[in-house]
Amino acid sequence: MASSLRFNTLQEIDEAISTSRQTFQRGHTRPLKFRRRQLEQLWRLLDDNTDQICEALYKDLRKHRNEASLGELVPSKEEINDALEHLDEWAKDEHVSPSLVNRMGVQCIKRKEPKGKKREQGKD
Repeated sequence: MASSLRFNTLQEIDEAISTSRQTFQRGHTRPLKFRRRQLEQLWRLLDDNTDQICEALYKDLRKHRNEASLGELVPSKEEINDALEHLDEWAKDEHVSPSLVNRMGVQCIKRKEPKGKKREQGKD
C-alpha cells in the first residue's frame, strides 16, 4: 500500500500557529458558536480521515487498525460529543461570592472564555 501521508514543513506549522494566534487575539474564538463549530469540524476530521489516522498510528506505534479505532478514534469522538452536549453548561457565567474586601455591593462573576492556544510537537 502506497503511503498517502504528507508531512508538514516547520514553516507550514509555524504559519498555522501564527494564524491560530491571530484568530484568538482578534476574539474570534470567544463565541460559543465558534467553539461548537470547531468541535464539530474536529469530529468530522476524525471521521473523514479514519484510514489515514489508522495508517499513521500503525506506522508510528504499530497499532493495529482495531486498536487505533477503539483506543484512539472512538474515545476521541465520544469526548467531542460530550463536549458538544455540555458546552453551554460549561461556558455559562458563574456567580461567585466576593471576598471580604469586595463585599460592598459588588457582584462577582466568573466568566469562562478561551485562554489561547497550545503547541505540542514530537520529534524522532
